[in-house]
Amino acid sequence: YLKDIKSEHSLIINSDIIIKDSGGVTEKIKERSNDGIIVMNRMDFENEIETAKIYEMGFDGFFINGNYLDCFPQSILCLGQCHWDYWLPYVASIGGVNIIKQREPYIYHQLHNIQYSRIDYKRTGEIFRAELGIFKLSDVSQVNNYVFRHIRANLK
Repeated sequence: YLKDIKSEHSLIINSDIIIKDSGGVTEKIKERSNDGIIVMNRMDFENEIETAKIYEMGFDGFFINGNYLDCFPQSILCLGQCHWDYWLPYVASIGGVNIIKQREPYIYHQLHNIQYSRIDYKRTGEIFRAELGIFKLSDVSQVNNYVFRHIRANLK
């Protein structure tokens, strides 16, 4: 969709994310996006947003400069499914695009019950493994861990 509308800048976030832009963070992100894809860890909180703590094990936001949209092939995976948050930065990285970690708090998430099952995790994990061509590892968790380590090692 973003390719079709020729988006100059796009922020992709999960639907339950709250954006809190204090001090012009969005403009700084736009500027940094000239150098690569910006990946964002959410700040989790229970009741009060001021008590939020960073969630490091996944990504809930991606700021993409339109110049980098062509590095992404079509995928069966979609936003909100298991593994999609690793697919996007991994594909960018192996395509030669920098992946840049958003270090200032920007996106927030109120904790709730997990809304996926082990079956969903395995099913989307197999799609993830097949689309990325990572056949040397057969266990979905191993593939997930391999890709996550690659992403973390390549964050700017």
